[in-house]
Amino acid sequence: MQVERIREAADLEEIYALRVDAWRSRNDKFPAIGRWYDPDDDQSVHWGVRDGGQIVAAARMSIHETIASVPSAEIFDGLFQPALSGRIAALNRLVVARSHRGRGYSQALDEVRIAYAREAGCRHVIGETDAGRNRIRQLGLLGFEAVGTARPYRSGPLAIVKNIDERAGDDGHRLGTVVHLRLAPEE
Repeated sequence: MQVERIREAADLEEIYALRVDAWRSRNDKFPAIGRWYDPDDDQSVHWGVRDGGQIVAAARMSIHETIASVPSAEIFDGLFQPALSGRIAALNRLVVARSHRGRGYSQALDEVRIAYAREAGCRHVIGETDAGRNRIRQLGLLGFEAVGTARPYRSGPLAIVKNIDERAGDDGHRLGTVVHLRLAPEE
C-alpha cells in the first residue's frame, strides 16, 4: 500500500464521490448526493490510496492559526480550555471504500498526515471520529487523547447524519469523539 498526495482535479473528483459512497455504506441517512465537496477542500492537503488505479481511501488535512478557523469549528466549541496556541492541523474527511476496510488504510493516512503536520510546524493535531472504540484505540496508539464529545455540526451532510434531534427524541445519530495530539509543548 502506498499513500500518495492528491492534487489533480480528476483525482479530487474521485475522492469527492468516494466520500459519498463510503458514508452511504455506513449510514443510509447520508444524503444521496453525487459528490461531497466543500470550500475547505480548496485550502486542504489531500492524500489517497489506490487499488488498480482507483482511489479506495482518502483523507484531508488543513492547517490553521486558530481553532476558530478549522473546518466545522463549531464541533470543538469549549473543548480546548485554555485555547490551543500555535499552528493547528485539522484531520478530516477520512474515508475508506467498503470493499477495502480493515486493511490499515486509515492508519497509513493518519501517519502521513501527522508527519506532514510536524513538517509544517504544527503544535497540535485535532480531529473527530464516530467510528467507534477500535478507531479511538488506533488513534491512541498514534498518541492522540480523547478530549470529549463533539458538539453538533451546523451545516453540511454531517449535520444530517450526526446531530441529535432532541425535539424528535432521535438517539439514532451520534456525535463523535474529539481527539487531540500534542506535537510540541505549550510555550
